[in-house]
Amino acid sequence: MKPPSLGIFPQDREAADATTLERKRIRDRALDERYFQVELWPGAVLYEAGGADAINNNAGVMQLPATAVATNPMVHRQCKLLDLWPRTRPRLTMWYTSPVGSTNAFNLRFQLRHYPAGGTTAPAVLFSTTLTPAGPAVANTIQTATIVGGAIVPAVTAPLRFAIARVGGDANANALDILLAVVALEEVA
Repeated sequence: MKPPSLGIFPQDREAADATTLERKRIRDRALDERYFQVELWPGAVLYEAGGADAINNNAGVMQLPATAVATNPMVHRQCKLLDLWPRTRPRLTMWYTSPVGSTNAFNLRFQLRHYPAGGTTAPAVLFSTTLTPAGPAVANTIQTATIVGGAIVPAVTAPLRFAIARVGGDANANALDILLAVVALEEVA
């Protein structure tokens, strides 16, 4: 016995199959985005050396204040190395602003560190890449900056720490407010 038709016309079945395939492609893209991204946002990061989680009572930013040369405030987030991350290159995209207008550059470092077994509690540096985005000309104007990390992620069996550090004494003497930073781990050949 022949199975019942899905529709009156053969193209109905083909349309349903194309729709199903497109939904699967969308789902796979969404899973890849979640798997290959690490987000740094207020409430999900740790603050060090004077970094603050609020400005003007607004906890919606990660603030790295202007500091002396040796202070280096930073925000960072730790995570485990996922199976497909080795041999990827991290790309940081950051949305930021400042409560004071000045186009002078901030002096930042995008870093990846890890905590190897048998090591100390001080994480080992896998890379530290310089990023010098300009401040906004008008206070509280949101800007974006992107940089690719200086090394490929190795196959390490250790917790990782993605960080944005502000090197003190930079050209912009104002606070840096980071709204969101996304690290995308891009596969390389």
